[in-house]
Amino acid sequence: MPKKIMAMSVDFSKLPDELSYLIFEMAGVDIPKLLLWELRLGLQVRPEISDVLFDLAQPLVDRLAQVYPCLSLYLVSTLLSYLNRCSDTDIEQSLRDRDLDGVFGALLMGRLQQLPTEVSGLSFLHLLARSGDGELLRVLLMAGADATMGIGQGPDRGQTVLHVAVRSEQLPIVDMILSVVDEPDRLLSCVDVAERSVFHWAVGLPKADILGCLLGYSLAPSLDINMGDETGFTVLHYAMCSQYGSVRMVQILISHGADISRVDQDGVSPLHLGVLRLGFSCG
Repeated sequence: MPKKIMAMSVDFSKLPDELSYLIFEMAGVDIPKLLLWELRLGLQVRPEISDVLFDLAQPLVDRLAQVYPCLSLYLVSTLLSYLNRCSDTDIEQSLRDRDLDGVFGALLMGRLQQLPTEVSGLSFLHLLARSGDGELLRVLLMAGADATMGIGQGPDRGQTVLHVAVRSEQLPIVDMILSVVDEPDRLLSCVDVAERSVFHWAVGLPKADILGCLLGYSLAPSLDINMGDETGFTVLHYAMCSQYGSVRMVQILISHGADISRVDQDGVSPLHLGVLRLGFSCG
């Protein structure tokens, strides 16, 4: 019977939702996982639903009814029953298994606060950014995971998920993070233990595309491109010292307000470094 149904040519878009799901159920399709997939798809296509979907103060049934009013009570109950049966599977195991349905289900059940931190001090947000797993990272960020949380220990202490994405040269991940978070400028202003922003790290990369992406999201006047690290070195200082620092990078920074005469703690400006790099003497 199931094989015959699946072999039929059926335009499911023209069927009522309940009838479509009934056919799927008769064909042996896992309806709860199908619903989870549809919810994830809706989240990707319509990001504005995330505020409703992940408002964990509301019961899950209410949230689903607001986002997908076409779901019948039977389908909502089926999904709830499935999620409750999976309640012993925590979000950490789903993340380690890269099980997107499991992660999404855990988030729907309000388990965002159970995100673990590795012994190294990295959270799963950092690990996902480093590996380039944008889909899982996007779902976590849209669910309200704190993108400003820094690495907890070691020489990279304080570096956010955006720092990690920049240092890993993951341009699509950098763009996705900044497009999803509510306050891009707040994230762009975060610094690590040595007071280095993501801009300090971006100018050390071979290409200027990530720097351009970061600057494209920095809209607030309060974001200071001339912020110095613990030694007073600005982003422009770093660009002048970097083996990849190019004329193009310097032009981009100056066009965004970088001060070529800003001095560090030793009174050295980017201009001094530029002259030294070209092999000229100042005196």
